[in-house]
Amino acid sequence: MVYGFGPFTSLPEPPESGVAFYRNDFDLADPAPWKVPKEWGMAPNLEAVRASVNGAKPPAIRWQTPDRGPFAEVYGEIMREIDSGAMTKSVPVYTERGDLESGAIDTLLPQLDHLPASLFSYGFREGESGLIGATPELLLSVHGRHLETMALAGTTSVEQAAAFEADPKEIAEHEFVAEYLVNKLQPLGQVRREPRQLLSLGTIAHFLSSIHVDLIDEADLNSLIRMMHPTPALGALPRTRCVLDKLRGYRTRLGAPRQFGAPFGAWVHGHFHAVVAIRHVSWAESKVSLPVGCGVIAASVLEKEWRELALKRSAVKGLLGL
Repeated sequence: MVYGFGPFTSLPEPPESGVAFYRNDFDLADPAPWKVPKEWGMAPNLEAVRASVNGAKPPAIRWQTPDRGPFAEVYGEIMREIDSGAMTKSVPVYTERGDLESGAIDTLLPQLDHLPASLFSYGFREGESGLIGATPELLLSVHGRHLETMALAGTTSVEQAAAFEADPKEIAEHEFVAEYLVNKLQPLGQVRREPRQLLSLGTIAHFLSSIHVDLIDEADLNSLIRMMHPTPALGALPRTRCVLDKLRGYRTRLGAPRQFGAPFGAWVHGHFHAVVAIRHVSWAESKVSLPVGCGVIAASVLEKEWRELALKRSAVKGLLGL
């Protein structure tokens, strides 16, 4: 685990040595996304970070009642695009919002000490805003000429896992993502995809396929990030400008936070590890956001997708003790 304290120096490329954090928005709009900390450290737990919030009280959040109307409207537009043949998949994002009535959200950091090993903890605090979460989705990990990534798509509750593993819609959604990644990565080197498996995360489960690449050339990290992001698990298919522009429009209309689904990573002595920034809560002063997305394909059903969004929000709250 690596942590850093500011002030941070922003760079357009990773430094030759040392530590830097990669932080950007979903559109990769920051021209200098590599953030070099003034002070950093590595530890098996979060004692140093926890000390920075010592004395603050846990958060009390008043959540607003979810409104399905705007999501249903966007869902209907996506299905019409799919029916017309203009796209095969898109991922609308619904955000549950709340008001911080007392306490501080970054006091949730101790919760990250006790999460399953298959989750990647991440976050930041900057003035009166920040983000804290634990994502199951690896965007990419690069060490030398070895790249690792994953297809993570298809969601269920653990109680429904047996039926889920035989569900044609969930299998199809996962295979869209896995096949896209394999095809995209083949020009970079020898690709090996591991068999699809079920990843169980407490109350929630996903299909997971790990993918490895023996790279022909040394990795250019900025180029790799732009090639990989957004994956179809959080993006859209086909990955054309028109379809991705529609996805961004859906996100804007539904008020998705700009950092949701963006790459978030750490460069540590030549080893880069970046995750997909999902399963988090973010805050700006007293306003709190909990965004989640769902993959919509031809076989999708509105009621089922709305339930999936609620399941994901509940899982995030459970993980973080909310």
